[in-house]
Amino acid sequence: LRALAWLGRRLLTLDLGAVAIRVWGGTRTIAACCPLLQRLCAQLCQQSDPRDAVDPVDIARGCSDIQDLDLAPVDWGNKIVEDFTTQAPGLRRLVLRHVALDATA
Repeated sequence: LRALAWLGRRLLTLDLGAVAIRVWGGTRTIAACCPLLQRLCAQLCQQSDPRDAVDPVDIARGCSDIQDLDLAPVDWGNKIVEDFTTQAPGLRRLVLRHVALDATA
């Protein structure tokens, strides 16, 4: 986490690969440590601690230049997609890995 905070201020791309990892504080930590991110690819572990939550809106709010997001696990329902796209006007690419059962077109 300390390395992410130090290096993250300059990162434009963060690709954590296909292996699920735990980031303390979840997407809030990534958003706070990497405000210049334009591209994020990550599979974050869901922990029982709600502070480690994975919420794409955190990324949209904290990384205002985000253009490309591949973030899992997220159940992309209508509300999450709407909130995220409203907060991320520069978005060009979005990967939806888990679409919620109640999602509509």
